[in-house]
Amino acid sequence: MAMNDQELLRYSRHILLDDIGIEGQEKILSAHVVVIGAGNVGYNAAWIAAGMLANVTILDKNLDRLRHLDQICVGRTTTLASNRGSIERALVDADLVVGAVLVAGARAPIVVSEDMVRSMKPGSVIVDLAASTGGNCALTKNGEVYTTDNGVTMVGKLNQLPHQASQLYGNNLCHLLDDMGKAEKWKIDMEDAVVSRAMVTYNGKINWPPAPLPVSPTAGGVK
Repeated sequence: MAMNDQELLRYSRHILLDDIGIEGQEKILSAHVVVIGAGNVGYNAAWIAAGMLANVTILDKNLDRLRHLDQICVGRTTTLASNRGSIERALVDADLVVGAVLVAGARAPIVVSEDMVRSMKPGSVIVDLAASTGGNCALTKNGEVYTTDNGVTMVGKLNQLPHQASQLYGNNLCHLLDDMGKAEKWKIDMEDAVVSRAMVTYNGKINWPPAPLPVSPTAGGVK
């Protein structure tokens, strides 16, 4: 899909990226991206694809969520109620499929069957963001990237840094709540440097930005 002068100017930021360029942007304009799951993860994946002007289809069972996305999504974006039939039809001409159906504390549901993968065209890609919890695709292999017999690339190896960062933040937050007495002995001690700096407001008073922490002189400092 060749671009005219107006489109070249419009997509100039994408074209300047080494990994995209003119040829890459032309491919994106004709690409069909299917995102299964319209939660935070799926929404952000769809938002990026739509921002690059790909043809995006978002599927989810939550109709209220889909109505909300209809109002805020940009670009060539279509929302569909998720069921076996709608997923099968969407995958037939998909270039990129993003599996983003995650269930907190439980195994991810399989929404893309082996037969659905076999119906996809060679060169298409499935990125399973739920790979670490079982995967949304029956053929996903956690921690691996491989190509099926019919030429579909399966991506189950994902960057774990965001997940680890969330765990680190949650762990620190739990320790803070423990130090504040938990539910049984809850107390906001404004004399505690950590607690007081975490309180944006307290008793009707704004405590932000917090006062700087005192700096202790080093042993080899200037006297």
